[in-house]
Amino acid sequence: MLRLRRYARVSQPETTYSTRAVRLRKSDVEVLLATFDTDSVVALVGALRRVLDQSGASFDELITLAQFDRARSEALLARDQRALDALAAELNELRGLAR
Repeated sequence: MLRLRRYARVSQPETTYSTRAVRLRKSDVEVLLATFDTDSVVALVGALRRVLDQSGASFDELITLAQFDRARSEALLARDQRALDALAAELNELRGLAR
């Protein structure tokens, strides 16, 4: 099982995705955590679609829409497990993305 507490909060620059961005509900986070160990990208897609209000977007599109810094975006797009873990931790702790 993923231990999200081991990761420090990551400070991110302000993003410019939809102003309708919403926070994750408790049930959204439960689904994220329950499915993350099986398929981390699929778990993150579900959470990011809700947070970014982009119901049909792919993982790559969601990462672009979130406008993370270049290094973080590249790591996520390369499916780097540490970057995926850090994003899951951020979504769990903040119920959204750092602004």
